[in-house]
Amino acid sequence: MRVSEPQPPRAWAAIDLLRFACAMLVVAHHYGAALPLNPNPAAAVMLAGVRLDTGWAEWTSFGWVGVELFFVISGYVIACSAVGAAPGAFVRRRAQRLLPAAWVCATLTLAVLMAMHAGALPVLGWQWLRSVSLWPVGRAIDPSYWTLGIETSFYLVVAWRLRRGSGPGRIEPLAWMIGGASLFFWATQLLNGSFDDGRMNARLLQLLLLPHGAFFALGILLHAWHRAGPNALRAAGLVLFLGTGAVEIAAHAADSARGLNVSASPVPALAAFALGVLAVAACRRVQPWLGWTCRWSAMLGLMTYPLYLLHQQIGAAIAAAFGPGAFPAALAVVIALSWSVVRFAEPPLRRAIGAAFSARRGPRPDRRPTASPSAG
Repeated sequence: MRVSEPQPPRAWAAIDLLRFACAMLVVAHHYGAALPLNPNPAAAVMLAGVRLDTGWAEWTSFGWVGVELFFVISGYVIACSAVGAAPGAFVRRRAQRLLPAAWVCATLTLAVLMAMHAGALPVLGWQWLRSVSLWPVGRAIDPSYWTLGIETSFYLVVAWRLRRGSGPGRIEPLAWMIGGASLFFWATQLLNGSFDDGRMNARLLQLLLLPHGAFFALGILLHAWHRAGPNALRAAGLVLFLGTGAVEIAAHAADSARGLNVSASPVPALAAFALGVLAVAACRRVQPWLGWTCRWSAMLGLMTYPLYLLHQQIGAAIAAAFGPGAFPAALAVVIALSWSVVRFAEPPLRRAIGAAFSARRGPRPDRRPTASPSAG
């Protein structure tokens, strides 16, 4: 049975709430496991001599799976956002969504790292420049920026597809293109007996969407399922790409366990991922029960992106300054900063970017709501 075109993503409370829950998973991973056991270089400088509690590591080490769920959400939301959009308008909306928070959050992080003497000023300056330009290679001001290059690659593929039309059926074939390439990559890894050898961390492969393409494909197919109804081909694709995603998660679990020296079991991550995919699949069905949350859940969804970009280095700085028990306070600080970024900093910057695109490129009028992407 065919279903009507879904509402704009901001009306999907389940998507917004899931996005925020994914951010909390990532924060828990960094505050409970990564920073105490294997901090990034700048955080290691700040935390030198600070003994952080490692008792939560076994319970939070799988929180990185929030990033994989971000990619599924991104596939779903972008599939909706791209319907009826011209390529120029699509690129403008992506720039309006990604760039303002990246500019503001990278600058805030730079100021904190400078205040904490967490690196040489020229080095930090180059890291800041890479971050605000979304440069996809090299060390950024905060390690969390690694996902933005992958997101940008996905957006460019979508924009390329839109050059041939933007009807409802134009985006769905992308699921088979990027999901199929990801399936081939992981099948090759399995056949070679090297699925957990860390090759998934090779930056070129990531930018080609090979390790993570299956997650975007899942989101696209779930959107197609909601838009046009189920069929055998979509069901087969969902099964194939769920399986591919499970292999990636198992490989990521092994890779993370080596870095943290904790349990390598992928079961908690797989369980969290399955629940998240179910939430995306059920987002339209549960909307009538969650409609009353739309106003504040939409704000939580928008806050997810700056929260993701700010939490790691600023959390390390607060723990270094106030002691190992300061992570709850750090979370409160980065949530407040994220709200401020969304409420005050992003709107004028978005307007400026929109005006710049209109002046230089003259895109066709596009009044579709801006979908909030995942930012992993």
